[in-house]
Amino acid sequence: MRDIETRLKKMSAVDIVDYSIEVYKRNIKKLTILTLIMYVPFALLYVFLSGSISKDLNRLTNESGASFSLAMAFLLVSIVLFIVYICYFLTVNGVLQAAISKVVYNDVVYGRSLGLKEVIKESFKKIFRILGYRALFYLIMAGVIIGTLIAVIIFLWAVLFLFGIGMTLFSGGGRFIEGFTIFFGAIIMIAIVLGAIMSLGFFYIKFGFGVQAISIENKGATDGISRSSELSRKMFWNSFIALFTGGLIYFFIPSISIGITVILSFADNELYRQVQLAATAFVQLGYALLYPFLATLTTNIFINWKICNEGLDLEVKVDKLLEGND
Repeated sequence: MRDIETRLKKMSAVDIVDYSIEVYKRNIKKLTILTLIMYVPFALLYVFLSGSISKDLNRLTNESGASFSLAMAFLLVSIVLFIVYICYFLTVNGVLQAAISKVVYNDVVYGRSLGLKEVIKESFKKIFRILGYRALFYLIMAGVIIGTLIAVIIFLWAVLFLFGIGMTLFSGGGRFIEGFTIFFGAIIMIAIVLGAIMSLGFFYIKFGFGVQAISIENKGATDGISRSSELSRKMFWNSFIALFTGGLIYFFIPSISIGITVILSFADNELYRQVQLAATAFVQLGYALLYPFLATLTTNIFINWKICNEGLDLEVKVDKLLEGND
């Protein structure tokens, strides 16, 4: 699949995921080095700081008992750590995604390999554009989340109100009505969860590919939002299925570690405290090493948009023909 004709074609969701795995494996050394430089140090430092602070707060709580001052200290530390995490994702993580996008795009579209020093330097030059874009994008997604929560709450209240009326009207129905209510309630909850996922997925796909536009097409912060919206039209289902499948792959291995630590927290609290830091570090390391795959996937989705909506495959073929004639 190294030739241009095979690489550049319209792809289904399954094709995108499959080809992203291939591209990720083909560039794994280069992508891993980028991650080791710009993600792993921060992830391990964050885990160490959060684990140490939590351990100290837990020790103080055990010695002195719960108090308002300790609760406020824990809240303040949590807020500070959250702000640090957000600052990293607005800046350095965006540069990392831009660098990975540049490497993957040049490999897939032009079949050429870029030097790491060149990619990192060029990506850091765009850090302020990435910062502006991601700030806008996170504000949009925050508004979407708040709007979705409000809609879910209103919907739940309406459903509970109707349930109450139904139970009053059919109070003599016995087990059949009770079973039907439980079944219908489960269907409603599944519909709410799926609806929330679809809502978030729609806006993420519509506005979430600005880093690729900045890195690959040299767009500005606001242009990244509009470019993502422009290219993603009529591509929702294809992109959503690819992202959902890729997300399952990305979260699978670290989630196993999270599940084991949660079980330990119920089974043996002391053992849980002993392995908590190591398990958290392992989870963060897993996310860090698998992150390039997710960035590769989103870049391939972006490339597929350009092929479907703008004929990128034909453009590259024409360029190749012109080069051959020169």
